[in-house]
Amino acid sequence: MARTFNTPTTTTVEPIVSIANILKYRMNLNNNQIILNYQKNQIPPDGLYLTLNYSGPDEAIASQATFDSSTQTEINEAVYSHNINIQIMSLSPDNSARIRKEEIPLALRSNYAKQIADKNLLGISWLPSDILDISYFDETAFLNRFSMNIVVYALHRLVVDSDSFDSFPVSIEEQNGITYPINTQVSPYIVGG
Repeated sequence: MARTFNTPTTTTVEPIVSIANILKYRMNLNNNQIILNYQKNQIPPDGLYLTLNYSGPDEAIASQATFDSSTQTEINEAVYSHNINIQIMSLSPDNSARIRKEEIPLALRSNYAKQIADKNLLGISWLPSDILDISYFDETAFLNRFSMNIVVYALHRLVVDSDSFDSFPVSIEEQNGITYPINTQVSPYIVGG
């Protein structure tokens, strides 16, 4: 399956990895049959395999930043729509790509897919794009190849430690160079006055 090299991410699981895991499970594929683009993988000489890649652009839909004073943390959140291209392929005489291409949208609408999406704060589009036949001759073999695009909505969250206003050191400096610290915990207003 996909290797992430322990790169920190702002989602529970990277959206494309969640989609790959759903397809692997629902289509009963092994790790060698799912390929994420830009990774060094061997294309299987026979049998069915899928490739997935971000086809961009990733569009920001919403964002917000909040401060939790009880934990002194800043919470930054953004929702992005990710365009993911999925290609299903098999070398002739194996025609499983042509026969099984419709299983992809079915797998992505399954109860299993809904559970994975909920767990990883994702929304998977109800309908993929049209399934395009992009088959061609590849050297001496005919490659059965079909392509579709889906949109995945993902909540990205980054939580960082943050100082609040009352934890910054505040002081006043007079013209003669004398500095007076200010206690920000004390109200500047006279009580009862």
